Amino acid sequence: MSGRKICPRPIAETQVALFENSEEAWFWYCRSQILRDSGARLSGNDNIAARPCDADDIYKAVKSLLIAGRLRKYHLKTLLKFGYLSTPPDDRVSEQKKESGWWKEALNLLSTILRQKRMLL
Repeated sequence: MSGRKICPRPIAETQVALFENSEEAWFWYCRSQILRDSGARLSGNDNIAARPCDADDIYKAVKSLLIAGRLRKYHLKTLLKFGYLSTPPDDRVSEQKKESGWWKEALNLLSTILRQKRMLL
């Protein structure tokens, strides 16, 4: 080992950028997961503001909604499908109309948790 210590920067020096809405948080989570799944190692960048949570915190919020029975499997499938496509469903497309409703319902529920945890503007 190189003997180099790896320490997080003190919180006072880190600029935190809250999410504008739950959709932004969900897309950020999906991008983080795609990078993680590809084996990328994320490192700090002084030019990018830190987020108010880890990607795992978004996962835990969605999981808690599932366990509580507030989110259904069709909500989760819709979140995953369009999250990994990095685009919301379009309710003008007949095949996506139902998914668009589920998308909005799921993100509305997620917004409640993210606001309670002070992750949204």
